[in-house]
Amino acid sequence: MKIYTALDRSIQDGINKVLSGEDHTWADDSVQAGIAITNVNDGTIVAIGAGRNRTAGDWNYATQALRQPGSTAKPIFDYGPGFEYNDFSTYTLFNDEPWNYTNGPEIGNWDGSYQGLITLRQALSVSRNIPALKAFQQVDKKNIVTFVNGLGIDVAYSTKSENYKKNENNGSDNLINEAYSIGGMSYGVTPLDMAEAYAAFANGGYYTEPHAVKSIKYKESGETEEIKYTRKRVMKETTAYLITNVLFNVTPGASYVRGTQVATKTGTSSYDEDRLRKEGISLDAIQDSWVVTYNPDYTIAFWNGYDELTKDNYIKMAASTAHRNKIQSLIVGKIFNTGSKFKVPKGLVQKEVELETIPARLASDYTPKALRETHYFISGTEPTEVSNRFSELSN
Repeated sequence: MKIYTALDRSIQDGINKVLSGEDHTWADDSVQAGIAITNVNDGTIVAIGAGRNRTAGDWNYATQALRQPGSTAKPIFDYGPGFEYNDFSTYTLFNDEPWNYTNGPEIGNWDGSYQGLITLRQALSVSRNIPALKAFQQVDKKNIVTFVNGLGIDVAYSTKSENYKKNENNGSDNLINEAYSIGGMSYGVTPLDMAEAYAAFANGGYYTEPHAVKSIKYKESGETEEIKYTRKRVMKETTAYLITNVLFNVTPGASYVRGTQVATKTGTSSYDEDRLRKEGISLDAIQDSWVVTYNPDYTIAFWNGYDELTKDNYIKMAASTAHRNKIQSLIVGKIFNTGSKFKVPKGLVQKEVELETIPARLASDYTPKALRETHYFISGTEPTEVSNRFSELSN
C-alpha cells in the first residue's frame, strides 16, 4: 500500500534546522523542545518537532510529553468559557488585587504587583493571574469542562471536592479545580494537544481530531481509501474571534508577518520555591516555557524546558522570553502565508467606551483620549448610554 500523509517537507525541514542548532543557538545540549504544527481547517499534522539530540524511536516531546501549560491555559479554561457562556466582552472589567483561591490559599501575579481595575483585553494580553482566576470563578464549572473537553483536552467535573476517584461520566481522573485557571493541571498537555485546541480559535470554533494520514492506496486493487475525520463545532464563532482579537496584542514584533494576522499566547510554569532554595537555584527558574501561535492557516505550539532540574539545567524568566520569541520568529517566518486575515463574524459589535465605567458606558465628547478604547461586545450586550463622567463647564 501507499500511505499519503499531510507532512509538509519544507516546513518539517525548517523545524529540523531549528532543533538541530543549524538555525538557532541553544543554551546547552540538555534543553529539550517539542513543536507541533497543524492545519487549522482540517486537523492535519503538517510537521512535528519531536525533540533535540534524539535517535529514531526516542521519546516524542511533541506528542508524548505531558507538561504544565502555564498561562497558555487561560484562553481555554478562563476567557474562552467566559465569552461562550457568560457573554464576556473584551472590555469586561476585573480588579487585579490581592485575591485567594476559594479554599483559602493566596494567588499572586508573576511580577508580585497588582494593576487594579483592568479590561479583559489587558488582563489576557499581559497574562495576569488574578483576573484569570476571577474569570474561572465566574463560570459554571460544568460549562468549563464541556468547553475544554470539546477542544480535545480531557478533564472532568466532580460535585464532591474531596472525590479524586475516576469520574463516572467519562472515566477521567483529571478533575478540574481552580489551579487549572493558571495552568496547574493534574497531568498537563502536549504541544500537539495545544496546537489542536488553539486551532478551534483560529478556524471559527471547530475541532477536528489531529491526524497525519490523509489516504491509503492499495496497490493490488487500485482502491484508494480516504481517511475522514469529523469536524465538530465546539464554540460560537464569536467566542473564537474574541479570543483571537485579544491575542493579536501578544504577538512579539519579531513575529509579525506582513499582510497576515498572527495571534499568540505564551506561558510558563515555575518550580516549587522551597525546592529551588534547597538546591541553591535562582527563584526565577522556569520549569516549562510555551508559546502557541496561529494565523488563519496554521497553528504552532512550541514547548521547551529540561527533563530534570539541576543547578546547571534551568531557564531564567528573561532568557526564556527572548529565547522562545526568537524561535517563534524563525518558525513563523517560514510557514505563515502572507495575506491571511481573520474575518469578524456576525454577532459582534464594536463600541468606543470610556474606561473604568461600570457597567460600560460609551465615551462622550469630553472623555479624555487616555480613557477611550474600542472594544468588541456580543450583539445585544453592547453599551448604549453615554458616560456623563466628564462634561464641559458652563460659562
